[in-house]
Amino acid sequence: MGNTYIPPLSWLLFDRYAELKFVISETETLILKKSDIDFDAQVSLDDTNNSNKATINIYNLPVEQKDKLVKDTVVTIIAGYNDGPDSVKDQGIVFTGIIEKIKDTKEDVTVKTEIQCSEANDTYQDIEFEITASKGTAISTIIEKILNKINNTSKITKLSKGVIKLGSDIKYERAKTFKSNLKNILGRLAIDSRSRFYISKQILYFYPESEAIKDTIYCENSKIISISDTDMGYSIKMFFDHRMEEGNAIILDIKKTRFFDEISQNVDSYKITSVEHSINPINGDHTTTIEIESASRAKIKEEKEKQQEKDRKNGKDKTLKLKI
Repeated sequence: MGNTYIPPLSWLLFDRYAELKFVISETETLILKKSDIDFDAQVSLDDTNNSNKATINIYNLPVEQKDKLVKDTVVTIIAGYNDGPDSVKDQGIVFTGIIEKIKDTKEDVTVKTEIQCSEANDTYQDIEFEITASKGTAISTIIEKILNKINNTSKITKLSKGVIKLGSDIKYERAKTFKSNLKNILGRLAIDSRSRFYISKQILYFYPESEAIKDTIYCENSKIISISDTDMGYSIKMFFDHRMEEGNAIILDIKKTRFFDEISQNVDSYKITSVEHSINPINGDHTTTIEIESASRAKIKEEKEKQQEKDRKNGKDKTLKLKI
């Protein structure tokens, strides 16, 4: 887990940092910082099979720069806080993806350029793949085959291999052909292997259901703004924290704080299932909101679903069916 420097409250409120990087060509990158121009961004991450997304608003962007931003341009968003004592930086990459849409709106003398981005939708949803596997091929082998095919196809977003940990690495008893977009193919493999998958920063992950796959993060209680209960765990709003990523396990240290009574006192473990970053380097919210899932609640849900499936197979489905 390591030691993470936590900046004092004055940094969290006033010493914000954000940077946008647009890869225009192999030899040109457009970099925009808060000292260059006014902008803000919203980043949405989750550990489902939906593509992570970001919306960037840039105000009064010069035309010569705007003309360089076209569909499929690679985008990186970096955010956090500036240098402090001992030159400690609290900054990190929160999103890497591509531009999908750009539109302008005008209000008085201000032109807002809204840029909608996805992580890898050109690869993930827009292209049909055909993957064949012979009898006895393991799902892990098929995943490797898919990654090789993606990374040997030109003019699409490449995906790196993250942790591939399957709930059950079954071998298909018959030859299989998958013909669809990547989202559907990976979704089928996840179901068959009793796993979940997601793409984060253009890296593909598979992991068993209800299990965290990335590092463990320590959540400093001085950063927390509010905590509320959800069906599967808690929603926590905090001052901006670039370390928060979907799929991470998280440790909460809230004893002797005003949040102590809002979290179940039972010993439990948590993982982050979604993250919303609001990035405002000058004004407005510079915050992170995370949804965390309780391992005990996830286990109860999983056991309930297994029992429902068992009841259906045994003809004991208790669902009320009406004919009208």
